[in-house]
Amino acid sequence: MTNQSVINSLFQRVYNSKTFFITSFLNEAMKEEYSSLASKFIGIHLEFYGGFIGAEYEKCAIISDEFQGNVDFKLDTYEIVYNKRYLDISHRNILGTVMSLGVSRDRIGDIVLKDDKAYIAIDRDISLYIINNFKIINHSSIELRKCVEEISFFKEGIKKTIFVSSDRLDVIISNGFDISRKKSLELIEQEFVKVNQKKCLKAIQKIKSYDIISVKSLGRLEILEFKGRSKSDNLILDIIIYR
Repeated sequence: MTNQSVINSLFQRVYNSKTFFITSFLNEAMKEEYSSLASKFIGIHLEFYGGFIGAEYEKCAIISDEFQGNVDFKLDTYEIVYNKRYLDISHRNILGTVMSLGVSRDRIGDIVLKDDKAYIAIDRDISLYIINNFKIINHSSIELRKCVEEISFFKEGIKKTIFVSSDRLDVIISNGFDISRKKSLELIEQEFVKVNQKKCLKAIQKIKSYDIISVKSLGRLEILEFKGRSKSDNLILDIIIYR
């Protein structure tokens, strides 16, 4: 069975059961493959989540359009607590140590190093095993402490108000990131733009409150609120930019 066949069979299973299915952690290429195939399949939709804001490795929730309940992505995030005097921690030695426990890569999400702290996302099914066995990195003791708040990859966002002539995707990218309209169109055509984690090739797509626009090399733009129109009839938007 090809990878596409496996994914389509999952879609069909969810469609028939009218519930949802959670995958293991997917990288960017796999997420794009799921999104591309889902765009051709009626009756289901996808949501991605990796435990961190701006995560690269994320689980995919394949959800029936008829499902009305809450979706649990079945993952946990932990801070790796260690003594900075004795251990120079890195992405490589964290991942290597966890995988040496016999854990496959798709059971581990992103590893985040931020502000002299380290974090890891783990499939909940193996959380207890990881807690009981992941206690040393390079001969130095570590401790896992479960996170109660989401960790962001991005620096603190910059809130701003913009005035736009239209709620089109290309117009908002141009004004939000302070680039030309021509450049925003090129980025969309080059498949460098995602709206709510899904690749978007339509410059004319209408953007609404709470949408998240990700642009390769520029960052992420979140729509907070459409606040009405100015005296010159432009739309007034409150947004946050993360670079």
